[in-house]
Amino acid sequence: MKSNTAWLASFPKSGNTWIRALLNALESDSFPNLNSLDGGRNRAHDAVNPSLGLSLSELSEAEAIAVMRMSWSVDSNLATSYTRRKTHQPYTFAADGFPARWQPEGARAVYILRDPRAIAVSWAHHKGTTNEDSVRSMARADALVVRLGHEAHGGYDWVTWSEHVEGWTSQTDIPTLVLTYENLVAETVGCLRQIAEWLDIPYTEEKLARAVEHCSFHNLAAMEIVEGFSEAASVERVFFRKGQINAWRTELSPDLIAQIESDHAIIMKRFGYLPFNS
Repeated sequence: MKSNTAWLASFPKSGNTWIRALLNALESDSFPNLNSLDGGRNRAHDAVNPSLGLSLSELSEAEAIAVMRMSWSVDSNLATSYTRRKTHQPYTFAADGFPARWQPEGARAVYILRDPRAIAVSWAHHKGTTNEDSVRSMARADALVVRLGHEAHGGYDWVTWSEHVEGWTSQTDIPTLVLTYENLVAETVGCLRQIAEWLDIPYTEEKLARAVEHCSFHNLAAMEIVEGFSEAASVERVFFRKGQINAWRTELSPDLIAQIESDHAIIMKRFGYLPFNS
């Protein structure tokens, strides 16, 4: 068995939705369909394929995750190109002893990485909580744990930000293109070109430029206001808030900045968010 699954993986609030919008705009050569970013053969989520007709509630944790892996592969084989699947799940081992997001030969992944100081502010806004709670949840693996068996029905198998990044960027099962949100902001056309080539998506330079323009933060924010966005956590809080790189410098208190830098120093240094000699 082979798989055409393409994971679009990230810790929450790292730019996953922007990537999906860019790819949607590139393929349609138009403004993205904000409430159907993964239409057609692509899938917006990593839940089990319902066409198999299996009830995961009747299975053990080990059986449920095995069925989910199989459903991704079987569904992927129906497509002629990669079947994109958004996931915020970590690359961790499941109840049967194998990585939960493992796929057979042929699968690929794009992992989007973002400064945890920026994530903390964005995550707090998204969930309607405080910056302090957001910082704590990013550093505590038990903060929002939902057991993997229930995850098959849409929950989260939570890990720290550092563990999430380490898991996806260090695994060697699935070839992975690692991009940073910061580079995506600075070199949007170049990053979109990389993703298109990685996932065998046809493009021209003109279509790349138009997709980037269509998916500017201003345009996405305006579309959310006019059309709404089904993936927003609440109608009272906009999903496309600022999209800036360094807004955390004025939105986080010095003690919370220091806490994040202490909690995640190793990974932050590895990816250039902190100097190695700090």
